[in-house]
Amino acid sequence: MSQGHKIYFLVDSGADINLVKSEKLLSTAEYEPRDRVRVKSVEGSMIETHGSLQTQVPEGDMNIPYRLKLVSKQVDLKGDGIVGHYFLAAMRTCICYRERVLIFRYKGVLVRRKLMSLPGDEQGTPRDRRVNKVTLPAGTELIMQVPVDAGPRVQDGA
Repeated sequence: MSQGHKIYFLVDSGADINLVKSEKLLSTAEYEPRDRVRVKSVEGSMIETHGSLQTQVPEGDMNIPYRLKLVSKQVDLKGDGIVGHYFLAAMRTCICYRERVLIFRYKGVLVRRKLMSLPGDEQGTPRDRRVNKVTLPAGTELIMQVPVDAGPRVQDGA
C-alpha cells in the first residue's frame, strides 16, 4: 500500500469506519469506487470518501485483512488515517492506557502493538510516571473507569 513506508493511524474508538488518505496508496492500488460514503467529521463537517480498499496488515507471520475507506489528502487528520470502532470491535481490541498498548487476538494469536505519538508531535499525551494517573490534552474525548478516593465529601469531577 505504501511502498514499505510506515503509515501512522490514529486509534479512535469513537469513529465508526477506518480511513486512510488516498495519497498514501501506490499508484497501482485498486479500490472500489462504488463504496463511497459520506461521513461526519468530529467537528461536524461532511466528508465524502472516494471508495474502499481491501488490504492486508502484516503482523509477524500473519496478514490481517483490513478494509479502509479512502479520503482526500486535504481531509484534516492527524497522521495518515484512522483505525475506527469497526476494526477495534471485530478484533475484540483492548487498549491499555497505562502501558499505551493496543491488544487484540487474530486467528488465535495475541497481538500487542505499542501506541506512540506521531513523529515530530511534541504535543503527545503528557506522561506522568505515577501509577494510576492519566493526563489528557484539551479536546480529548475519552470514557474510562478510574478508581476515585472520594474522601469525606463527594463532588462531581473531584
